[in-house]
Order: sequence, then structure tokens, then C-alpha cells
Amino acid sequence: MKIKLLCFFSLLLPLLLNANVTIGKWRVFFAPKDKLTAEQVCNASRNGILPAGAVEFTLKNNLRNLKDIRGYYHFGKEAALVHTTITAREKCKVRIGTGCDWFMSVFCNGKMVMSNEPDGSTVYTSHTEMDYQLTLDLNAGTNHLSFRLRPGSASWDFAFALAPSPANWPKETDGRRGFFQRLFPDAERTFYIFPYISDITPDSVRLSMEFSDEEAVQLRYRKMGSNKWLLHAPELREGLISRKKLHHFELKNLVPASRYECIIEVLAQKYGAKPVEIQRCVFNTLPDRGMKHSVIITGDTQVRPYICREAVIATCKTAPDAAMFIHLGDVQHSIKNPVRDFFRNIVDAVNVNYAEKIKNNPETPLLPAILLRGNHDFRGKYSEYYTRYFRKAYRAFRIGDVFYIILDTGEMIPECRQKNAVTYYNDFTEYFKQQRKWLEEVIASPECRTAKRRIVLAHATPLANEKHFRKSIEKITGNAFFGENPKCKIDLWIAGHVHTAYRYHPANNTLHGLNVPWLRHLLNPEKQFLKGINFPFYVNDGPGGEITLSSLELKHDPDGMEIICRDIPSGKVLDHVRLEDNKPFIVKKSVFVEHKW
Repeated sequence: MKIKLLCFFSLLLPLLLNANVTIGKWRVFFAPKDKLTAEQVCNASRNGILPAGAVEFTLKNNLRNLKDIRGYYHFGKEAALVHTTITAREKCKVRIGTGCDWFMSVFCNGKMVMSNEPDGSTVYTSHTEMDYQLTLDLNAGTNHLSFRLRPGSASWDFAFALAPSPANWPKETDGRRGFFQRLFPDAERTFYIFPYISDITPDSVRLSMEFSDEEAVQLRYRKMGSNKWLLHAPELREGLISRKKLHHFELKNLVPASRYECIIEVLAQKYGAKPVEIQRCVFNTLPDRGMKHSVIITGDTQVRPYICREAVIATCKTAPDAAMFIHLGDVQHSIKNPVRDFFRNIVDAVNVNYAEKIKNNPETPLLPAILLRGNHDFRGKYSEYYTRYFRKAYRAFRIGDVFYIILDTGEMIPECRQKNAVTYYNDFTEYFKQQRKWLEEVIASPECRTAKRRIVLAHATPLANEKHFRKSIEKITGNAFFGENPKCKIDLWIAGHVHTAYRYHPANNTLHGLNVPWLRHLLNPEKQFLKGINFPFYVNDGPGGEITLSSLELKHDPDGMEIICRDIPSGKVLDHVRLEDNKPFIVKKSVFVEHKW
């Protein structure tokens, strides 16, 4: 028996430990699709010879859009031969992960390993190293790996990762959608979406995650320092434990301003087997009293995906002590790839390399990332995935004595019940009625009424020049915030959408912002766009203005709040002001100019 086990592990070990293999340089050759046959690509996997004109490139976070190298592509007409080498010290098997948008064939040492042609990828929501997991038979020495890739309508993304050895988990995978392989198949579990906080209050947290395969999952959690673990059992459906990919765990009756640790476990399918621990996480509940805290805010990140990700990482570095990250909406031009647009570029970037960080420091908390919905987030084939991952788009919560109200202001175009060129479908009539009823209950609640400060966050500005948006806002809010005697006095409205940074205060009727000429159309002498606005508001920047992206750091103290607007990714301070009750902005530092009426 011992001899059999020894033989088994001697065969298994080369598959598990990829430390003895190295990846060579990446090269790509572009050609019309009918000029690049599978036979040519197969030959390249035998001898490593590519046609003249091949260029070298690199992967970033296991991903590269080949369009960035080519500069352009024509959907359905282009093809690429991608090649690399894998050098092995001895004959062995290795696991790789690869993905594409949209057509792919893979060859290793003259043999086809897989192909999704002519149908294309079956993975609609992402194109990552988790799309296809393959086992390669390698020879000692140099092995040639080649791919035939044809683009999809949205991108020409290509992803690749070598499954890391246990000693390297998860450094090569950026802490998410990586290969959390274990020694035995019953314990092989992979996150499709790494755990994230999808909602939070002082006494509750919703922790969400998605697996690559359907799993029965439970969560054990406890307040840090406590010996008592609490169990959030898996969901039951008609007496059966539910196996599914996406899991939302609602943790309630938590202690405010406390740190909790949790263990995510997958229930093994064998009778009597113990649950398998997959990942540990830590989170902080919000305080229920006090004023001192900060939040970090950005929005309108409609830039190339890899630039968006780096911008969010840079934004969070400017406020390392923030209690929360908030995105004001418009993560991209439209939602074509929800996992990339919502998670890889935003939520995961907020908690970049978390799986590695918590190994080095077991008390590293996840930073909550709250995503508002902008008009562009209603567009695209997969726009409905927002509610799949985040549930409600409007919400309210309290951080200490500051009450935050998040509105979902909808689309900027009229309702459309038919699929069209801009959006698929939208009909906000009932939705705005539901949101208005919710808002009336919120502003009448003790949490709102007893708050010492109230902040509204929305994608849209309250200005009346955005006619459709202003109509939507009025349908949602009524006279809750506007007019001489609003039902609920607010201290600040923070918005995005218009892609330039500026601020307004009714105490002195001045508008300051970046030196963007088109801001002047707001400044008509009658000030009709300011109708009913008796509160200050601040607007964050986006692509197309004087700068590309900006962030806002909102810092509260008992006497007021400070707003710091920074250029992203440089971190340069564009505007630093202080806001106190019924007083104009106190300017500490600014490159803003006054735009006169």
C-alpha cells in the first residue's frame, strides 16, 4: 500500500509543482484570418518559427488586448499567431489557464490541446486566465506553445497564467480569479470573483463572492479576539443544500466599529468529509457615533480598462485610512464585460493583492467598495448584472453621525421600451416611484433625523440644465432636498457625469472649477439652472475635460469637512477646501478659477 501511494504522489508532484518551469518571451504575428491556418500555428508549436513581422509583447496582470499592439482590428477578418516557450527541467505535466475574446485554438509541441472554433468562447462575462484550464505534457528542455486567436466584437483580449506552485500562492494571480489548487480534486476550488463587501452598515455586512463552479458554501465568522465562532449556514432549497456559483452572505447584529474575521468554507461532497477552508477575510463594521472619518470617491472611469484599474489603485493610495471607497457611476462606456468592468478594474483594484496581504498580515481588512450606477451603466448587453452583484442601486447608511444617501438617477435619455442603439431597455416609471417611497421612509427615519450631517451622492448633478436628469431627480426626491423649506436639509451633494471638476455654494453664489470653456453655458445671468438649490454641491472630473480623471477625499471632523480634489494618477492636489455650516467654501489650496455669471 505504501509503495502504491508513493508511486501515486511521484506522478502527481510534477503536475502540482510548476516551480521547475519558466515562460519565455511572448511574440505575435497578425494576418488576415484566411491567411493564417491552424496548420501554420501548429507548425509554430513544433519549431518556434514565426513569419517575418512578428513582434514581442508582454502581459500585464495576466492579460493583454491584442488590439493595443495592432492598433486596430476588423471583427471577423483578423487573426493572430501568439507564441511563447515553456522551459522544463525534466519531463512533466503543468496546469495553465488561458482565455480569449473570442476564438482560440491552442497547440503545444505540434499537438492541438484545445479549440473553441468555429463557435467561439462560451464565457460571456469575462476573458481571463480562468476561461480554460488545461494540462500540458512537457518535454525536458524547450517546449513551444502557440495560439491562433481571432477577436470578438468588444475586444481582442488574451489571458494566460501558469498555475503557481503552493509556495507562490497567489503572487502570480493578483489575489483573484487565480488558481487556489489543493492536492486533491475534492478540495480544488477557484474564485471567479474574489470575496467583496457589497453592502455595509454599522451593524451589518453583506459579503459576496462567486465561484467558477457551483458550490455549497458556508461562512464562519467572529469578532476579532473572541473565541466564539458564528456560523452562516449554506442556503437550503426545499430541504437540499443549495449549490450555486454566486453567494451573498448577510451578516447581521454585528457590533459597530469592530473588526471581524471570517472563514469561507466549501462543503465537501463526500459523506462525513469536513468542510474545506478556501479563504480567510477580515472586515471592519462602520462606527455608529462620532464624526471623524474619511471616504475616497471617484467616478466616470471611461478610459481603457487597464488605465481604469491603475487609476483606482492610485486613488486608494491617496487616502489609506478611508473607511470606504465610492464610485459615482459610469465604470465604462457600456457594460460589455461585467466581471472586468465592475470587479477587475474597480472592486478588486480597491483591494488589490488582498489574498497576499492577509497572509502577511492576518488583520488586513477588506475596504468596502460602493458602486453607484451612472447612465452608461444602464447601457450594454450585460447592464443588468449590476443588480446581480450589488442588489440595490440606491441605499442609505450611516458612518458615525454622518448620514449618506445614495440615489440612482437612471438614464439621461427618455424611457425606451425597445432595444436601440444606446441602451437595451429602460422604463423608470415604477422604479422612480419605488425609489421615492423608499426615500420618504429614509428621511423620516431616526438614523437620518438624528444625524449631525447629511450627504447625498448621485451620478447626476442637481442642476436643471440636465433636463432629463433633473426631471428624474424631481420624480425621486420631490421637495425632499430642494426649495426654501426642504423636508430634509442636506449639507452637500456630490456628483459626477459632466466630466469636469467644479463646486458651487449658495452662500455667495459662486461657481469655481477647472478652466474648461464649456462650463460657461451654466452661467446664464438668470441662474435658472440653480432653481431650488440651497445647498452646496461638488462635481468630480472624468475623461474629456482639462484632466482625464480625478478623485475626491471627503474628511469629516466635528466642526466641518474638508474636500480634497486630486488629479489621478499623479495625486496632485487640484482643490482643497473646507466646508462648515452655512459658510462659503474656505479655500486652502486650489487651481480652480471662478466662472462668473
